[in-house]
Amino acid sequence: MPDRIQFQASFGLQVKTVEISKVYGAGDSYHVYIDRYYNGSFIKTNLGYAKHLPPNSQLTSDDIQIIEELIEGLSM
Repeated sequence: MPDRIQFQASFGLQVKTVEISKVYGAGDSYHVYIDRYYNGSFIKTNLGYAKHLPPNSQLTSDDIQIIEELIEGLSM
């Protein structure tokens, strides 16, 4: 099972590298990096995902939903 996903995504007119990686020793916790800069964490709970995003996060609600689906694929 892979421990990270990396892909290119469009943010407005810019294309950036997005990486989602598992945080070992922290349960079902994942960090999101955009162009190698930390952009939040997602922690899988019984009720869904607890999200910790910085106030200036570049992620939209659609981005967040896609990231949750990608994490589900990682945790299978």
